[in-house]
Amino acid sequence: MKEIFKQLSPAIRALGFKGTGQNYYQACEDVVLVINFQKSSGGMGFYINLGGHPNVLLAQKNAKQVKEYQCMFGQRIFPENSDGLWPYQLSEAEIEYIQQKIKLDHQEFFMPLSAIKSHVMNNEATVLVSEKMHGSIYGFNQAGYCEKYAFLAQAYGQIDKAKALTLQGIKLSPSTAPGMVERLEKFVAGLS
Repeated sequence: MKEIFKQLSPAIRALGFKGTGQNYYQACEDVVLVINFQKSSGGMGFYINLGGHPNVLLAQKNAKQVKEYQCMFGQRIFPENSDGLWPYQLSEAEIEYIQQKIKLDHQEFFMPLSAIKSHVMNNEATVLVSEKMHGSIYGFNQAGYCEKYAFLAQAYGQIDKAKALTLQGIKLSPSTAPGMVERLEKFVAGLS
């Protein structure tokens, strides 16, 4: 994998990320962005994971300590026509594809995440849960995302918005998720 890192590292660093080997990070004003290369458990290849975590929710303040699996928001870069596993032997075309995909995801995933505080602070709960927002990295209609945004609203001092998002999450929770409902009810009770 070292040869792969050597080929991909310049493109990652050109976007403002620091780090080496399997983990790269970028500390923005309101969020830490992470790129992680994860070896597969079967040893047949690796995954490329992207993550973003709002600084307001960090237990530690050092961006280097934020791991991709701890991030509130995440996604993967998948090979074309594949389940997500990249082979250890990559062609030049695959290296170029990854470089281009990282650049694209920087614009479409990381840059919007870097404005998450403004998005949560400046939009009403009804806008945050609207159908027209669905499909963006901010859009959601699932209880779990309502919960995430409620945590952020609370952390940003917007208690009424946190309550509204939590109540929407309870409403959206499927009957097969009593633990989610219990967690949301406990959270909203703590906001009073």
